[in-house]
Amino acid sequence: MSSARRKSDAEPLVLLSMTAGSRLGVLARRLSAIVTDEVLGVVVQLEPRMRFAHLRVLAALEGGPARASTVAERLGTTKQTVGPVVAELVEWGVLIRIPDPTDRRAKLLHFTEEGLRIGRCALGAAQALEQRWRSAVGPDELDRCKRTLWRLIDAQRLEFAYAAPPRPDVVIVDVRPEDSHVV
Repeated sequence: MSSARRKSDAEPLVLLSMTAGSRLGVLARRLSAIVTDEVLGVVVQLEPRMRFAHLRVLAALEGGPARASTVAERLGTTKQTVGPVVAELVEWGVLIRIPDPTDRRAKLLHFTEEGLRIGRCALGAAQALEQRWRSAVGPDELDRCKRTLWRLIDAQRLEFAYAAPPRPDVVIVDVRPEDSHVV
């Protein structure tokens, strides 16, 4: 038998524990998972078929109606990837397709009344979570944390000036801290 180890002989992966010294990326992913779980947990009470992918599409439309290709770009993915999710949201009556006034061949995605209700629910859940965090660490500490995260985001933007191709796991939202009360 060879001295090389077979896969079945390999030691199991050890899960990294979350500590004060954890890498920022690990902490950011954990925080994102907490927000997603919290918001999705509330939204599924209104629409049980909703998943994380649906929330991402809705968040990409927060600034108003947009083409599916624009939504895909905002999410760092392709129109083909976003298409089935959009189709479900349209089928469920959460989004509608409306004519694009600048190009009659194109359609814009827009919230229905039900979509607005779900969006308000998601926003409310995010705001409630932020309020709990504010109570847990204090308003000054939470605001300092948000300002620091924005400085890191801005530093990354300056360093790479969006030169890197979009990644599906990264969503860039151009909202300044003073403009938003959302987590």
